Amino acid sequence: ERLASAAENSSPAPSWPRDADALCGRWRLLATTETRSAGPLLPRIASGPPAVGDVSVSQRIAVDRGRLRCEEYLTVVRPDGSLLSAWTLLPPGGRSTLTTRQRARVVEAEPLRLAVSVDALEIDADRGPGTTPSMLAPALPIVLPVAPSTFDVTYLDERIRVSRDAPRFGGQQTLRIYEREDEPP
Repeated sequence: ERLASAAENSSPAPSWPRDADALCGRWRLLATTETRSAGPLLPRIASGPPAVGDVSVSQRIAVDRGRLRCEEYLTVVRPDGSLLSAWTLLPPGGRSTLTTRQRARVVEAEPLRLAVSVDALEIDADRGPGTTPSMLAPALPIVLPVAPSTFDVTYLDERIRVSRDAPRFGGQQTLRIYEREDEPP
């Protein structure tokens, strides 16, 4: 929290469209204060024994055909030579990804606030080298009625992004720190 606050106070707040190129890209989640879902679970799994598998969370923000999009990926990979991954049942070298496809829109240009609404979920699995994708988890869209969420981009440079949930009814804001996975523009 202290490091994120220091970064946020070190430069002007990101804005749209000035920082659009810097914002668009693929970002890997490094840390979060989320306590309801992925927050406490992911650090334990990611730092757990190799038998569980490697877990990563990433987000891709892009302008696609003039529309702002946000996709989130939760990926589990079972390393070669590990014990059976108990919660994914993947073979060695296998991978499974849950993708959340979302519409995004700029709610406030400065400071930058985005709202995202889920379009669909996709689940896919790769059973590993030399095998065909799993028929148990086809990549089919699953449409869900989920309320939109809103977050502020509070710090942005070519390598790091800090986001916080928009304040709701005086509740705690979830902090998320991302590292760019692709090359900056």
